[in-house]
Amino acid sequence: MPAPLSTCAVLLEATERVRVGPLVLNNDLRHPVVLAREAAALAEFSGGRFELGLGAGHIAREYARAGIRFERHERRIDRLDEATQILKTLVAGETATYEGAHYTVRDEQIRPAPEHAVPVLIGGNSALLQGVSARHGDIVGLTGFGQRNGGAAPADLSTFGSSAAAGQIATIRRCAAEHGRSPRLQALAQWAQVTPNRRWVAESVATELGVLPEVALDSPYVLLGTVQEILDQIRQHKERLGIERWTVFSRHSGGQRRACKRSHRWRRRSRQADHAKARPARSKISGTLSSHATAMTWQPATPSVSRRRWMTSTQIFLPSSPSSDACSIR
Repeated sequence: MPAPLSTCAVLLEATERVRVGPLVLNNDLRHPVVLAREAAALAEFSGGRFELGLGAGHIAREYARAGIRFERHERRIDRLDEATQILKTLVAGETATYEGAHYTVRDEQIRPAPEHAVPVLIGGNSALLQGVSARHGDIVGLTGFGQRNGGAAPADLSTFGSSAAAGQIATIRRCAAEHGRSPRLQALAQWAQVTPNRRWVAESVATELGVLPEVALDSPYVLLGTVQEILDQIRQHKERLGIERWTVFSRHSGGQRRACKRSHRWRRRSRQADHAKARPARSKISGTLSSHATAMTWQPATPSVSRRRWMTSTQIFLPSSPSSDACSIR
């Protein structure tokens, strides 16, 4: 996205109820004092409907194209830790004085003091980054995979399954509890597809993702099946893992397009009526689930600069009441 914050401003102006925010901004590309002012202004203009997503940066070529040194992940995450502390102090209307290894800020304020809070989502998969999110984030963004060698090597999918996710979440909760905090959990769906043939299509999904079919079927990062089956998956993951929010991209990835074509070929060969009716599409989830929803929010996502395209995402929220049959999409 060419200008995520400007795009958020346009979306907030054009809407009345939806929550909008970037998912996520690379911390190394923006100074926390400047970003805090931008975030506070968007929250004020929208009546508190802006959410700020932050990450430590993980794609080496993004840094190379911007002429910025791509440092090891420990330093990038440490820098995000400091930046988040400064930013949250400022958007809370307090005076920020901070001297760290990466930032020095003295008597900085936002005046007039912001009236609306800015929820901060910190997204990523490494234990170090999730520790920062547990200590400072209002929302922990879970991704299910980690980049290797700045994106030059195959992704690490060792945490993609539900058991590994449960271990990560337990560590996050312990860290947060030690700091007197209880952030919400959000998962980034790496695959979302409406289909009446969940187990069959899972074979193709698993091939594209590089995991076993049983892992794909049980993963909180894969939403697959009929609308009701996907709703059931979401509720089950909330009960088992405590995840309350999901982000679903509205565009197909290359892998999903290939898998959709493959599943269509399978259906033609099978000549089964129920298979012939299936039209798997990621974007269909947003429109279909909205009939079961209580609210919707459109949220722009910040892609890798190499994609050179706009992407959007839809957030799925579960109601706080366990007895409610509704699932809200934001």
